[in-house]
Parts: sequence; structure tokens; C-alpha cells
Amino acid sequence: MRADLLTPVVEVAPGAPARLDLELLNTSDVIDEVVCALRGVDEARVVQSPAAVRLFPGEHALVSLLVDLPAGFHAGSHDQTVEVRGLASGESVEAHARLDVRTVVKPVLTVTPTLRVGGRRGRFEVLVDNRGNDDLDVVLRAVDTDQRLTMVIEPQRLRVAPGETGTARLTAGRRRRWFGAPVTHDVTVSAEQAPHTVTADVQLRQKPRIPAGALTALMLLAIVGLWAVAVLVGVRTAMAAPPVKRLIAASFFKGVDPSQLDPTVAGSSVTGKVANSVTGEPLARLTVELFDADGKLVAATATKDDGSWEVPGVLPGSYKVRLRGDGFAERWLPGVTDPAQAEAVTVPQDPKAAPPPALAVAGKPGGLTGLVLAGDGGGAVTVTVEPVDATDANRTGFPRVVAASAGKAFTVGELPAPASYRVRVTSGGFQTQEVEQEVAAGAVVQLNTLKLLASPGVVGGVVVDRAGVPLGDVTVSTIVGDKPVKVQTPTSGTVGRFRIEQLPSPGTYVLQFQREGYGAEVVAVQLGPGQDRDDVSVTLAAASGTVTGVVRGPDGAGIGGVRVALVGGASEVVTTTFTTGAVGAYRLSGLPLPGTYTLAFSFDATVPQTMQVTVAKDQPDATADVVLLPQLGRVTGTVLSTAGTAIGAATVEVSDGVTVRTSASATAPADALGTFDVPGLAPGSYTVTVRRAGYRDQTLLVRVEAGAVVARTLTLLDAA
Repeated sequence: MRADLLTPVVEVAPGAPARLDLELLNTSDVIDEVVCALRGVDEARVVQSPAAVRLFPGEHALVSLLVDLPAGFHAGSHDQTVEVRGLASGESVEAHARLDVRTVVKPVLTVTPTLRVGGRRGRFEVLVDNRGNDDLDVVLRAVDTDQRLTMVIEPQRLRVAPGETGTARLTAGRRRRWFGAPVTHDVTVSAEQAPHTVTADVQLRQKPRIPAGALTALMLLAIVGLWAVAVLVGVRTAMAAPPVKRLIAASFFKGVDPSQLDPTVAGSSVTGKVANSVTGEPLARLTVELFDADGKLVAATATKDDGSWEVPGVLPGSYKVRLRGDGFAERWLPGVTDPAQAEAVTVPQDPKAAPPPALAVAGKPGGLTGLVLAGDGGGAVTVTVEPVDATDANRTGFPRVVAASAGKAFTVGELPAPASYRVRVTSGGFQTQEVEQEVAAGAVVQLNTLKLLASPGVVGGVVVDRAGVPLGDVTVSTIVGDKPVKVQTPTSGTVGRFRIEQLPSPGTYVLQFQREGYGAEVVAVQLGPGQDRDDVSVTLAAASGTVTGVVRGPDGAGIGGVRVALVGGASEVVTTTFTTGAVGAYRLSGLPLPGTYTLAFSFDATVPQTMQVTVAKDQPDATADVVLLPQLGRVTGTVLSTAGTAIGAATVEVSDGVTVRTSASATAPADALGTFDVPGLAPGSYTVTVRRAGYRDQTLLVRVEAGAVVARTLTLLDAA
């Protein structure tokens, strides 16, 4: 198995899938099913496309790995190892990639409680959530609007890892009044890591040392005491003579300043209710604030799960009510954006007074974004979005239909929010998928990656014999998952037809065709997503024999590319010997039994060979090995004197009567002295003549066979 990584370096945005492309080649001699994995990454976050890869020997395929990295995956470069394993061959190879993850800084600051009522000082808890993918190093600061508070944050600097929360404590305070109304201080807390700064607003409300209610009670007690003394004096005067007049001082009771009243004693509750104008459902966790006639914030609360809110202990007077929240535009009762147009809520002393009317508000429009995976392609995808819980008035313009592409992100914007939406994704050849997603006010929500499963496919066709006649009672089998599936071709009606349904797609299926008395056939069929194939045509031959063998040269080495032909029949069957692996081997199958066949072997620069082989029912496999000889021969020899001494520089002429080839006997080295070699001679008869000064000419006749070497020793006589 060989794996080449086509994307060795991939730049990734956190929360978005990373795509690794590989080219696989099956170098084994078996049909292998290949699986890929990313070492060290949860298998649930890695999707192989296509999911099933079955490769024949020498076949290659492109495979993609889609890695769904979590949003908090740490920024920087990460070396990853892709492991490619063949299930049949057991082979395993590795490829190395680098994921460069972009840095996302996303601190979220929360301070609780938003309103602290206390004496000299108040304490708040400061939480910094790191929702990015890199370490945060933030500096915490706090400032009050009137700059009258002493504030301490411990610790003032926080280091927060991705996905974790850092905690600090804010203590704010100053000397408080002895008498008077509570004093509210607005405090802004900030967390800064340049160039990013996030803030949160809280309030500290300081009560006086002696509450207004207690002061009022003391005054009333003094008045009652004075009244008792006056009564006692009056009684004594009345009992005395002469009778006295009963008088009550004009200043006996002057009343109390409303600003000095204790809200817990003299105040009333202000209540209301807020609903979602998109769905009609209650809106929870919206901030409700009361402002007095001077525009000063008096109290704040939040709506409950049922949308209701209550501000207790509000002194009589006129107030304006503001509602705000994340993703919502600021609203003033009765639903206006301009505080000058807001209607004041009158708070009487009667606690049973009617609350202000309910307010229906809508958040800022939201959106949905996501990624659709459909097999290993980038086909067209249709995304349909429709509201689930919206009122009829908010369903205008729905459903929304968006054209997208598999493997590419899509976005649907301007959705009324908050509300829930149903997202339906369709693509040709794939099963429809639906999800429901709640969209918060002003938020663009990232959907989980939608992985479409291909619709089941169908493989069908016809089985015939060599004459083209449909064959019934043929068993057609394949493997689906790890279970065998078999069908039988009918013997009546649609004879020879077969159809295998409910096949997972896309995929490659190996079909095997068997019938008694016929040779088995194996066919590989590629099935696209949801594809219905009815074009598979298979021909079964009657039970047949096989001839195998090896073609070698004179040196015993196999010769690749030799043409092997079965001649003498109705049609010629031709194959060639292997050029790789078992070089020189060949195989001829599907030979009708019994029979005697003539094989012809031919190759450049060799002498053609023919031979006969016989196959029978009891011996259907025959072997025929052949040695091919070179087509040209050669004449070699040695020139000697009568004394047996080797003679060099003798002229050697080889002639077929038409062409003369000239050579000479060797003069060096010593062990080759007197030898000669004349190659490249076609089969036939030749005269060999040797001449040397001081010696008589010597001539002899030789017969050269194809690929043969003729060796002769020629003795020269001294010249007379």
C-alpha cells in the first residue's frame, strides 16, 4: 500500500473542518479495503470520504479526511500522522501533515451579582471565560462613574487557558451616610488583553447607617410621647378647678418628607410581563430598569422564566421602565426606542394598583451557518429553513430556500429571533436530513456539520451464455458490510435478469456469478450515491480449462511481453506474458473441455515457437513452458599454427555467397590470442576463410542454426 498526502500543510479556522486529501495505490496482489485514521484525534471527529474504499491490485483512488476540530483547539502548528491500513493485506503506511490553526481571542466577562446592596463595602465575583483557542493574559480594572469608591481586584491579572474560567474578587466601598436614602454607585469592570477589551456593568447600593424607616419610627414615637404627655396634662387640668380649656398645638403633626420614607415600609411593587413578539412565548433574563423623573436609575431586575418581572419597595412617584438584553434593541415602555417618548408608570401607595400592560418585543435578526458533507464530491445541495414556533405573522417569506454546495459553508441570514428553526438539507442521491436549531437574538448560530447519507443503491443486469442466450438459475453474490447477499436469476419470465437492492452507496461491489456446468465470473461494479444501475452484463462460459506457463530465454530468465496466441480455433485468443512480478508467466483461461490446442509464441529477435497442449475434464489445467532462442547465430573459433601456437591478426571471412563478413583473430590479451567471433548470422550455410601472411589460406563450410553458436578451430599450414 502506498499513500501520498496531497495537502501536507492545511490552514484551519477553529470550529471549521480541516480537509486532508490523499492518493492511495494498492501495490499488493489482493483486493484490499482501505481505512484511514488520524492518530491522536477522536474517531468521532474524523470522517473518511468515501467511507468505503476497495482497491484492486494496481488501482488507485483519492480519499479525503474531514477533521472537525473543536472551537477551543489550541492555536499554532500541530504535526499529525495519517495512518492508512489495508484490511485484507494487513499493510499499514503513514503520511505526515501539519495543521496550522489560526488564533482566535474571545474573552467573555461576567460579574455577579449585577446589583449588590450593602453597607460600607460590597463584594462582587469576576469571571473571565476563555472561549478562544489561545491562552488569555488579561488585566482587570474597575471604575465607578462618580469616582468616589475605593475598589480592589484580587488578583488583578488572570491567565486563562482555552475552555477554562478565571476567577477574581472585586471589593468596592466608601464611608456611608448616617441618614438619608440609599446611594447607588455605577461600576464598570473591564478585562483587557490588547487589542481586545470586554466590559460589564454592576451597581453598588449603600444603605445609610440609620435607615429612613427607623428615623420615621423614632419621630412617630416622639410624637406619640408628646401626645401622651399632653393628654396627661389635660386630664389633670380638667380635674382641677377652675376648668381649663383643651387646646391642641397647630404644629402637633407636620407629616414626613417622602424621600425619608423606608421603601420596605411605604413602597409598592412594580410588576410587568415581557413576551417574544416572534413566537408569543415569554422572554426570560431580560434586564428591567426603573428611572425616576430625574433620569436616575432607581432599581433593576430581570424577567423570570414566565416573562414576568417585579421591582419591590418602590416609593410613590412616576417612573420610566427600560428593557435591554443581549441581542435586543433597547426598549422603553410602552415599546419605544426614544426615552423621551416613554410613558411614565405612576406608582401609588396602594400596593394593589394595576401593573403596566404586557410588552411584546423582538430581538435583533439572527442567522444560521453550517457545512454539508455529501460523499466525496461537491455536488449541489438545497437548504430549506422554516420557523418552528413563530406566530403566523412572522411566517411571511418562509420557507427560505438556499442553494449550496457540498463541502462549502452556507449562511441563512435575517431570521426573526429569538425563535427555533427547522433546517432541511437535500441532495440528489442522498437521504434528506432535518435538524432543529434555536437562534438567539442577534446571533449567527453555527450548526453541527450535516453529513448526508447516500440513498441505497441498486445493482442489476443480465447473465447470458457465449451465444447470448439468457441464463437462469445463476447465483449472484456479493458482500454488504460483513454479510453475504445472494440472489438467483429466474428461469422463467425475465430469464437471466438479476437485481440487488438496498446497497449502501457510494461504494464498489464485487459480484460473483456461479452456475453448475459453467465457469465462475467475478465483476467489480462501482455504485454512485443512490445510483440505480441496471447495465451489468455478464457472460458465463461452459466449464473450461486453463493453460499456464512461463516463457524463458536461453539463460533461463523470464521474458516479459511475449505474445501467446491460441490458434486454429473459430477465433484467436491472445495474451502476453507478465512484465512485472512473475516475469514471463502467462495464463489462458476459459478453454472448452475437452480439447487439444495449439499455442504460438512470438517475440522480437527470437525464433517463433509452437506447441500443442491438451485439457480434459479430469485435468482442466495444463502447463506449457517454452524457451525462445535468438533468431541469429554466430561463428566462433581459434586460429592455430601446425605447431599448435595461436596466431593473431589473421583475417577471418564468413560468406553466404552474397555477403562477406570480415573479422580478425585477437592479438591480446594473452589468454584470448588467436580467437575470433562473427555474430549476427541468419540460419544457413556459410564458408569460413582464414588468411595470414606466411601461411596458406584455410577454408571450411559450416551450418548456422537459429540462435546457435558454431565453434571451429582452424590450423594454418606454413606457406611453401
